[in-house]
Amino acid sequence: MENIIRKIRMYYPVSDEALEALVCLFKRFVFPEKTTIIHAGKQDRKVYFIEKGITRSFVLHNGKQITTWFSKEGDAACGSWDLYRNKAGFEYVETLEETTAYSVSIVQLNCIGLTLTLQIGCGCYSKKTSFACKTYISAD
Repeated sequence: MENIIRKIRMYYPVSDEALEALVCLFKRFVFPEKTTIIHAGKQDRKVYFIEKGITRSFVLHNGKQITTWFSKEGDAACGSWDLYRNKAGFEYVETLEETTAYSVSIVQLNCIGLTLTLQIGCGCYSKKTSFACKTYISAD
């Protein structure tokens, strides 16, 4: 998880407690090359943090794939409409090589962000690493 933590620390002033809370929520995946991990038209309420490998985001336009973004080691990959609008998106994300990624639900990520960034204490983190956000509890 070194690549992910290094990149987060590079761009965000985040405490050790915040990182511990995030890491405790991660689910690890190893995707083979050319695996579509996010599908257009299907809501996927997850963010994938890339530890090893690379992904390509693309849209289909007139039957052609148009690349919109690449995510490499330490970056995050997600559907932008999933993240910002809570709706199914129009883009695909596929792996270009075997990729190790850690996912966290957008609900949990937002809850941690509210708790640790805005310090409003919604209860997402405890020393026992349990997820107990009353406002944003998720079934996944």
